[in-house]
Amino acid sequence: MLWGPSAARYVKASSVPLTMSIVPNNSTRADGEKVGQHYSTSMAVRKGETALLKQLNSFIQHQGSEIEALLKDEGIPLLSKV
Repeated sequence: MLWGPSAARYVKASSVPLTMSIVPNNSTRADGEKVGQHYSTSMAVRKGETALLKQLNSFIQHQGSEIEALLKDEGIPLLSKV
């Protein structure tokens, strides 16, 4: 089991055809507690860096479709937005 964003470049570059499958997010421990398999990626700025935070949020909002296209082009699996 590999993390999709890390594995994607190797799957894409492989000379042997490879595919990636998303692991269902329904795993549980023996005691019934859920074991998460899907994680969002995030970034942060230092406390007090409000101008940078606003700039990054604006960039992501305005360039979201281009960012998503780049991720797809790299073969990175994307999950539905929750």
